[in-house]
Amino acid sequence: MTARSIAAHNCAKGAAVRDDVLSERRLRYPVKLVDGRWTRISWDQAIEEIGDKLLEIRRSRDQTRCTG
Repeated sequence: MTARSIAAHNCAKGAAVRDDVLSERRLRYPVKLVDGRWTRISWDQAIEEIGDKLLEIRRSRDQTRCTG
């Protein structure tokens, strides 16, 4: 089989994934909604904020958990 014949037999999901990865609209860096506008932030800031939010969620759920 040639590359062309293989490409002709891709499933719809495979084609959709390829389009997602190659799309000009694909996000390539983290963004945050600030005052109604998407603003680019650093990877370090994104990881820090996500980690803080996950810890906050974990703490709030631990307080509501029933311990017998």
